[in-house]
Amino acid sequence: MFILANFLSALVDVFNIAVNVYMFLIIGRVIVSWLNPDLHNPVVQFINGITDVVLEPIRRVLPQSLRYPLDISPAIACFALFFLQRFLTPTLSYYIGKLR
Repeated sequence: MFILANFLSALVDVFNIAVNVYMFLIIGRVIVSWLNPDLHNPVVQFINGITDVVLEPIRRVLPQSLRYPLDISPAIACFALFFLQRFLTPTLSYYIGKLR
């Protein structure tokens, strides 16, 4: 069972890295939006495309008054990702400890 435990432990580490990178991409999108970027720039298109997957559903759920003039959907997404990370990592680590 230690092989499964090690595999799951590696998956937890990869999950944590992926969530951290995604949160940095969301923060990067916010910073880039303040700079009035060229929307045809490939880096800007990549950041917008990859973060829209999470931000667009949040924007659809938010009332119109919370979307303008300051979009809080990146903050909500970061808080949700942070909560998910802080919930799943210890839970999976607990079960990994039981497997060892």
